[in-house]
Amino acid sequence: MCIIGDVACGKTSFLQAIIGDMIYVSNKTVSQLGGMEATMTGDQLLAQQKSYLSKPLEEGEQPIIVRGSISYSEQNSWMRNMTIRDNILFGKPMDDMRYV
Repeated sequence: MCIIGDVACGKTSFLQAIIGDMIYVSNKTVSQLGGMEATMTGDQLLAQQKSYLSKPLEEGEQPIIVRGSISYSEQNSWMRNMTIRDNILFGKPMDDMRYV
């Protein structure tokens, strides 16, 4: 499977949800903790995770079931302290026809 999409469209969130690295925090809980600008302590996050994982699925909800194995390689962007051209070419000669 390959996940493709625009910047900030939720690709990483989708993958993190599948592998169990993201927990659901309801709007009600966010409001109770002070809104979107508030931060949660580690204890609050653990309590929220335990609460969410212990509740039964609602009608129509399906658990994520992985059949097989998952490999996830996170992308971290970086640039060398060089020109944009050098960061693209990585020391190879410029092929003008390729970049027309």
